[in-house]
Amino acid sequence: MLTHQSLKKDIARRITRIQDMMQERDLGALIIIGGGAPGSMGAIRYITHAHLWGGAGYVVLGSQDPDPWVEVWSSYQAVWTRNETSTDPARVESPENVVGRTAELAAQYAAKGKRIGMVNMNKLLSIGQYAQFNAALEGFEMVEVTNEYNAIRQIKTPFELEAMQQNGAILDASLDVFRNMLTWARVIGMFVRRRKPLSNPTARSGGAPRSRSTSRLTPCPRPKT
Repeated sequence: MLTHQSLKKDIARRITRIQDMMQERDLGALIIIGGGAPGSMGAIRYITHAHLWGGAGYVVLGSQDPDPWVEVWSSYQAVWTRNETSTDPARVESPENVVGRTAELAAQYAAKGKRIGMVNMNKLLSIGQYAQFNAALEGFEMVEVTNEYNAIRQIKTPFELEAMQQNGAILDASLDVFRNMLTWARVIGMFVRRRKPLSNPTARSGGAPRSRSTSRLTPCPRPKT
């Protein structure tokens, strides 16, 4: 059943699969880069259920920590996210320096191996943001793992399959209503066209009416000789 509690359980299983990938790649932390549409790409939402409506956003996940951190630029966005997220609401923050706080959390998780996975680094991270992360994470290796992350997302969970089936049923029912309304619109349109009086009198006769002045031709008088 599609409830928030079942969603949280499903996301916990997703995080476990991602952490297994992190251990295989020897990653102490994972930074997921996202933002509002059209740059969201679903990566952040996949393990936090956070819907970012604008600006940059980052998620930090430790290889052994089941609760990710969400770092956003807007305090209003942070309040919105706390009300809907599947992670600990206390871990949704809007610091003054979003990149600095994100790098700080990732460095704490990866202090031993010095390897941090990056999702969407080559797709969404700007040159300026990359320079900030590179400076804040000096001595750490940033590893692009977007393909590995997306490969996990491609295998749909039972919750996602049920949600897709439910969305399909809603769309199918909506199209049925649209088809019925379109049929009635055609019937009403035909009825109105048949009952509507013709305002143009020439339409009944099939042509323009003849004028009485031109119905008979008057012969021209002959000139006098």
